[in-house]
Amino acid sequence: MGQKPRLSHTKPSTIAGHDIPSRALDARTVDRVTGFAFVDCDPHHYPLWRCNEAELRGLVNLCRTVEQLPWPEVLTHGGLRPKTIDRAQFPAPLQATMDGCLSPDVAKITELRAGGRARVFGYRINAVFYLLWFDHLH
Repeated sequence: MGQKPRLSHTKPSTIAGHDIPSRALDARTVDRVTGFAFVDCDPHHYPLWRCNEAELRGLVNLCRTVEQLPWPEVLTHGGLRPKTIDRAQFPAPLQATMDGCLSPDVAKITELRAGGRARVFGYRINAVFYLLWFDHLH
């Protein structure tokens, strides 16, 4: 039996303290979201485990839609109802949460509709959308 080929792993780039996979920095994907990261997702503010099956299905559908469209189209998509919100506009408790996990250079938060009343809040760096929280009761 032959040996399995070894995968070569390159060290990811780092932006705003986050490791960014090289495929996300590829010039061909600069206008698209090719991945979602949960590294900054607040486990105490609207955690995913409180969502029902339909809400989780909405989140998966949102991810599929966002991955298929160029980012400018995501920001104008009628079904996603996108909003860009200044970080300073959030209530104090949410600002404190964001201050604890986000770099100060992340000034804008994007809100996207994930079906029904559910909304996803996060921010984009290159081709990665960082989820902050999933509000299923919006």
